[in-house]
Amino acid sequence: MARMIPPVVDGDAPPGERRLYELLATASDTDDWIAIHGLHLADHPNQQRGETDFVVIAPTHGVLVIEVKSHRSVRRDKRGMWLLGSQAPTDRSPFDQADDEMFAIKTYLAQRMGLSTTHIESCVWFTHAPARREFVDAIEWSPWRLLDSGDLVDVPGRIAHVLAEGREHRAKAGHSWPAVVGPDRATAEKIVSVLKPAMHAQPRPADLRRERANELARLLEEQAEVLDGLLENDQVLVTGPAGCGKTFLALAAARREAENGKRGLLVCYNHAISDFLEEQADGISGLRVATLHELMREVADVPAGEITDRDFWEQELPAAALEALLYSDDEPVDYLIVDEAQDICRPNYLDVLDLAVKGGLAQGRCMFFGDLDDQAVYIDSPRTHLEDAAGRVAKYKLKVNCRNNPGIARAASEFGDAVNHYSRCSRSEDGSTPAVFEYNTMPEQQELLLNSVQGLREEGFDLHEIVVLSRYRERSAAAQATDPWLRQVLVDFRRGGQIPKGRIRYSTIHSFKGLEAPAIILTDVTASGRGPYFDLLNVGITRARDRLVIFGTADGLRQHRE
Repeated sequence: MARMIPPVVDGDAPPGERRLYELLATASDTDDWIAIHGLHLADHPNQQRGETDFVVIAPTHGVLVIEVKSHRSVRRDKRGMWLLGSQAPTDRSPFDQADDEMFAIKTYLAQRMGLSTTHIESCVWFTHAPARREFVDAIEWSPWRLLDSGDLVDVPGRIAHVLAEGREHRAKAGHSWPAVVGPDRATAEKIVSVLKPAMHAQPRPADLRRERANELARLLEEQAEVLDGLLENDQVLVTGPAGCGKTFLALAAARREAENGKRGLLVCYNHAISDFLEEQADGISGLRVATLHELMREVADVPAGEITDRDFWEQELPAAALEALLYSDDEPVDYLIVDEAQDICRPNYLDVLDLAVKGGLAQGRCMFFGDLDDQAVYIDSPRTHLEDAAGRVAKYKLKVNCRNNPGIARAASEFGDAVNHYSRCSRSEDGSTPAVFEYNTMPEQQELLLNSVQGLREEGFDLHEIVVLSRYRERSAAAQATDPWLRQVLVDFRRGGQIPKGRIRYSTIHSFKGLEAPAIILTDVTASGRGPYFDLLNVGITRARDRLVIFGTADGLRQHRE
């Protein structure tokens, strides 16, 4: 992957620039490439101040200045005026624009570092239009300097092609060039340091939060029309892997129902998710938020208390709640929304919910949201159980990851067996990749844990933004922390309440299911005699929004990578 400067693309950048940025950031065989987006040019030849869309420094190939045009309609009339989308006609050619930017950069580099032998070229990339069809040939520019939407399938290959064609063109014109016209790595770094002195700046956590909020808002706006169409059906199932915005859509659906004066119930499985939903649903009129087990205890009039008997929760309580509902005079709710459906679609749980909503699951207003493929860690075949209870439901699958940065999404595929579940990530590359560390002994893992926490702090993350997860509870690295300072700042997630500033939460993966945090440290990835635990590992990895650190034994990492 190319190193991107800045490491996060501006959410307000034109769509073509965002697309090209993402493709450069994820391209293979470009590890030594550097791409600068949005380089300001103070000494522009024809403007008081200019800006070039991209400068790509490709060692051994050269330097390419790219002018990006995102318009879907591109043509030039008989007067020579350029008609780009809905913009006013202009006689300024985008190829002239690219040349001006290239010459400004050439002059600047020659003055600042005496650079004169490195090949620098320019091109225009029409990212959203098949421009080659419109401009088959022209005397004013060489055809290889025009790239269009069809060239996005191989961005590095097209960039290398333009630079190679440029060298050949100049050779035919009688210019002599060194055998190696592209910069070596040291020269490439020098070029970047001259053009962009702040090249090593990393995005702060606040920048990442703002970028994610903007991306999420855009994505949910795109999905609003889909939601409108789905809600024309009374029974709806929205599925998708972790991080696709299912919980946010569940809340949006509740708001739509409340606007129509309906009284509803939003049920989930996890207490922590329930707390989050209750906070987010504040102000939604007529909506009750509860975990399924809270609802059943209330209906069956079972007092709160610590009960560890699994049969009570899975058999006795549902039976008691079902009987109570059968004889209850309370009116069922107008609509039912179920989040974490993969954990609730058990036959006896669904029997309880069938009596909680008017018309039941098969005839009532019921919306289910969940990941029925990768996060069903409590129930086998949840989809079958739901179809048996509700019959045919309108289905929609979410595929755009709006939570995790792309590196974390790739880690979910590598370790969590979530291959090809995402069509894309709405978030941009920020230059980070998940860190994976191997350990042999618990003392080694303890040292890794302390160093990783310190590293995240140095990167700008507050302690309360870090969560340590494990498949173990008492045997986890966090529960057995040996460092005095670390023991002091670690707090068990089960304590609940507000996230304490200056403290690091630790939890089992199960307990933190459905939640997220800016930085996740996933510990204790060991081999299991029962085989890989892909679903559980997928849940743990996808809790991370911005940074992910994984500790595993050699056997444990190998078992989940094979």
